This record gives sequence, C-alpha cells and structure tokens, in this order.
Amino acid sequence: MAKRAPSKRSKTSGRRKTASGTSRLEAIKETLTPGPATKTAIRITGWLALAAGVTTGLVMGIPELEQRAVARDLQSTNDLTIEFQNAPDWFRIDRTLPRELEGIVINTVGDHRRSARIREGLIEAHAALEATHWFESLDQLRWIDADTIRVEGRWVRPAAVVYAKIDGENKDVLVDVRGHRLAYAFEAGSARDLPRIKGADRSLAPPVGDFWGDDVVAGIALNDAISDRGWSEQIQLIDVSNHGNSKRGLVLRTNGCSIIWGRSPDDPSPSEVPTAQKLEYLDYYAREFGDFEEHCAGGELDARPDMLIQSPNSMIRDRSR
Repeated sequence: MAKRAPSKRSKTSGRRKTASGTSRLEAIKETLTPGPATKTAIRITGWLALAAGVTTGLVMGIPELEQRAVARDLQSTNDLTIEFQNAPDWFRIDRTLPRELEGIVINTVGDHRRSARIREGLIEAHAALEATHWFESLDQLRWIDADTIRVEGRWVRPAAVVYAKIDGENKDVLVDVRGHRLAYAFEAGSARDLPRIKGADRSLAPPVGDFWGDDVVAGIALNDAISDRGWSEQIQLIDVSNHGNSKRGLVLRTNGCSIIWGRSPDDPSPSEVPTAQKLEYLDYYAREFGDFEEHCAGGELDARPDMLIQSPNSMIRDRSR
C-alpha cells in the first residue's frame, strides 16, 4: 500500500486565519470601548449624579440650619407675649379666656423656643388653639420679635346659651351664631346678658365644637330678628320645644306671658304673616300697653295671624297703619 504523503499546511492559510481572529478581537474591543460621544455622556452623567447628591444634602440640611438660625435670633430671657389680632370686644371683657389661650400657646411653644424645633412649636400651638373651637378659621401663628407671637384668624361669635345637661347638671351652655357648642357653661339662669334658648331636642349638651341642632339655629335667628327692639329686654327665653310643630312653632316667653311666634324668621311660611308684620304687631302692643307681663300675665299673644290675638278672649288690632 502506498503511503500518503503528509499534507503540508499552507502558510498563507494560517496567516489568513490569524488575521481573521485578530479582526474579531479588534471588533469586540471596538464594541466594548466607548467612543468620544459616549465618553462625554458618561462624564456628564457622573457630574450630574455628583451635583444631585450635593443638592440633596443641601436641601436636607438647610431647613434645620434655618431653624437653628431662627432659634438663635429669637433667644431671649423675657416672658413670651401673645397677641391676638382682631380680637373681638367680647374676648376682652375679662382676662379669663385671654389667659387661657395665652397659656396654651406659651406652654406649647416654650419647650421649643430655644431649640432647632422652633417651627414645630408653632405648628403644635396652632393645632392646640384650633382644638379650643374659639376660631372659625385659624390662619397662622408667627413670631413678631424675640418675645412676641401673633395669632391671626377669624373668631367665632357667641350668640346665646342653651339650657341643657352637662354631667347630670342643668347648665346654660354657650353656642356661636352657627349653632356650634362653645367651651363655656354657666349656672342655669345666671348668664342674664345672653339670649337663652330652652327646649332643644338635644337635651344633653354635645361635645365642644359640635353642631347642636336646627332648633337651636332657629332660636338664634329669632333672637337676631328681635334684638334691636326695645321690648326684647322683656324676653326671658326662646322656647324651641315646638320648633317642628307647624301648629305652634317658636315661642317667646317673658316672666308671665307667652308670645307665639311660629316659624323661624329664616324659614317663613305662607300660612303666617311675614316677620316684619309680626314685629310691627309687637311694636304696637309695646307702645300701647308698655309691659307684656302686666297686660298679658298668664296668657298668650299669637303673632302669626293677620291680627295680634291675645288669649283667652281678646283680639288686638294693629292700628299703627
């Protein structure tokens, strides 16, 4: 058998394969190596990341630095003064309520006055004042100087007292013009300068700040309607126990006379004369007879029909027109 001569690898072929392998490596290298544009983008991204980190640190640090600066600027050994901006006259009648609200602010802010949490003190005082329900809206508390905080907001307007029970005791409980209960209560019959409402459906006083009821609002509206009349001083209370009863409605009571008013002034009915006519009837009666108690003792005046009727047997026409 003839022997096959060993084949000789072509040098040219080897060089071709080597060149081909080198080309692939260079291609891979070029693929993995960023070009000039990519390098620029990477550098920009790095700088942006660094800038973002620095900015985040500053944003997180500045509020605390500001609060520390405020605390430093407001350091004082003097007592705090609390200013209640646009406080109504009733608020200044005596110092009881001002001292109470001042104490709330001073006690709340005092712990933070010389610390970096000075703003938190104002926030906590704001919440504490809102919880007293003496403000319809509380806008802000702010430092005026190192010793003074100003309270800015809209105050409630006390309107009347409502006869009700608190902890089993009969009290006259203060309400505002919206019919919301306020924090003060008096011995029954002792708040003589305030209109008195009796017979509310809700005989137990609601929590402070809660709406009492439509009957109480109706009583407040009736008091507003008669408050500028001279004879209104004779009215001892507004009875709202029949507020929902169309046959009777609201009743004004003096010591010895009941005046059937009917529907609330803010909820009129075609079956009754208008509020203005009812007022004219009672104005006429006061001019002619002066005292409800003396001439209507034990009886009633009905202001709802086309003429003022006094029970049990008399009819009083309005001769004022």
